[in-house]
Amino acid sequence: MDNKRLILAGISIIALDQLTKKLAQAYLGSGHSISIIPGIASLTYTTNTGAGFSLFNGMNTALIWLGIAIIGILLYYASVVDKRYHLPLAMIISGAAGNLIDRILIGHVVDFISVWIWPVFNVADSAVSIGAICLIINMVRGSDDTKVYKKSKEKDKIKGDKEYNKKSKEKDKIKGDKEYNKKSKEKDKIKGNKEYNKKSKEKDKIKGDKEYNKKEQNNLRKKDKK
Repeated sequence: MDNKRLILAGISIIALDQLTKKLAQAYLGSGHSISIIPGIASLTYTTNTGAGFSLFNGMNTALIWLGIAIIGILLYYASVVDKRYHLPLAMIISGAAGNLIDRILIGHVVDFISVWIWPVFNVADSAVSIGAICLIINMVRGSDDTKVYKKSKEKDKIKGDKEYNKKSKEKDKIKGDKEYNKKSKEKDKIKGNKEYNKKSKEKDKIKGDKEYNKKEQNNLRKKDKK
């Protein structure tokens, strides 16, 4: 999800939270309660000077500064993490902002959704809870993806090492063949030189013999003339 859609989603959550709170103040503020599912769910107006789900009552001022700090930290965290964490973080930030607006403007948070034994809450609390659950799920999946990616890298490394070793062996073989051919050529050259020298000597010997015979014949002719 791109940044524009995330901002729009965040604004929508804050707007829905503030609108439902205004409606709760208008229609339930006089102490009325509307039953949705008898004994399980109802709309009941209440105020909360504490944190979400009516926790830490009476600490409104401290929670204002804590809320500002948490929103700042989450905004920074959202700028450095993977995109799959952006929507859950946007929900958490928007929910925290919705309750922060109440604390700053009216000194308490308006709650109006009552479900069975669960503390009374509002749309902002729901956004924070759902966002936190989605964030945890994504983190777990991210951990699994990291393990899979790590194993994949190890496999690629092993495969790469095998290919490298194979290529290295091929190179060594080619190098060995070249050296063998070089040595073989050198041997053939030496052998050729030896054979050439042998033939050359034989030729020189034959030539020398012919010259010797020629001289002997000339000497014999000279003797015959005398």
